[in-house]
Amino acid sequence: MNKGVSPFLATSLIILFSIMTVGIVTTAVKPVLDRTKDTATTNEGFHNLELIDDTILEVASEEKGSRRTISIKMSDGNLYFDPWLEYLNYTYKLNSNLAISGQRGRVNATISTDVLTLFIKYDRIDLSKNIHFPKGSNQIIITNEGINSTVNKPMINITS
Repeated sequence: MNKGVSPFLATSLIILFSIMTVGIVTTAVKPVLDRTKDTATTNEGFHNLELIDDTILEVASEEKGSRRTISIKMSDGNLYFDPWLEYLNYTYKLNSNLAISGQRGRVNATISTDVLTLFIKYDRIDLSKNIHFPKGSNQIIITNEGINSTVNKPMINITS
């Protein structure tokens, strides 16, 4: 009578336990990785908006023709200017249950339906162009186009 475990059964059990272990580790680690990515991307969004805002305010305080070129990197999300509402917006679809709201400096943060929105409202500056910046590295040119005499605000043109 053979009292040992057959090689086929032993191999099957090892494969089964390996698959179960990978599944358990993936289930446990994925939320941590998603939250880490969301936190890093959110911080990057805050940094980019603060850099752009500082540059807009600097250029707006100077004479017509003043210009700055800055570089930003976006690993994810959408960055765009809405001249109709006079907002600088950054949106990012969250992969975790990251909770953030309120304000950091001039940047406001909200979350709605797993989408993070960071924004800055410009009441005293006329953003004269609607523009969208894709993921990756972007060069942003911010130019003072003079004063909009209708609303008595500096006109800022933003291009890539």
